[in-house]
Amino acid sequence: SWLQGSADSPFQRAGAQVDVGLDSRGTLKVCPSAINPNCYGTNARSPEQVAPIWTAPEELSAAQCADRITSTAQASLAGAEVEERQELSDGSRYVRLGVDGKWARDVVEVLVRVPEADGAGCLVAYRSINGLVKYQYPLQTARRDGGAQKERMESLRQRLGWRLRNYSDAEEYFSSY
Repeated sequence: SWLQGSADSPFQRAGAQVDVGLDSRGTLKVCPSAINPNCYGTNARSPEQVAPIWTAPEELSAAQCADRITSTAQASLAGAEVEERQELSDGSRYVRLGVDGKWARDVVEVLVRVPEADGAGCLVAYRSINGLVKYQYPLQTARRDGGAQKERMESLRQRLGWRLRNYSDAEEYFSSY
C-alpha cells in the first residue's frame, strides 16, 4: 500500500541494521546521508558529516593504536563493547564497537592504517553512526541527534591526545587502497 512506501525508500530501510564493516577496497563504508543523517566519519560525502583523520603517536604500532582506542572507548563511552576486531593483510587494524546512543545502540568503527613513512604515526579513519533512525511524523524526515556522533568522536580523540591530520594528504593515502 502507499503507506508502506517503496521497498528501497529511506523510510522502509530505516528499521534495517546499520551496514557495517569494510567495503570491497578495505576502507570504511560511506556515511549513508540519504538514510541516516546521524553519522560522522572520515569517509563521508556530505559536508556536515565529514570528519578529519587522526594521527597517532609515531611510537605506536597499528595494533597498539587499536588497543589504545579500544581501551579508551571502553573507559569513556557509555556501554562501549567490542563487536569485531580484525587484522588486515597489510597490518592495518579494524575495530567495531557498540555504544549506548540516544535512541538505541550506536556503532563506532575505526580503521588504523600503518604509517606510510618512517617517523610517521598511524592514520586513524573512523565512523560513528546511529544504530536506529527515527522519523518525524507526518513529514517523514529523519530526526537529528544534535551532533552526538561528532561529539563522541571528538571526545574520544581528546582523551587519546592525538592530532588531526591534514585532510588532503590523508584522503590521498586512504584512497590508494
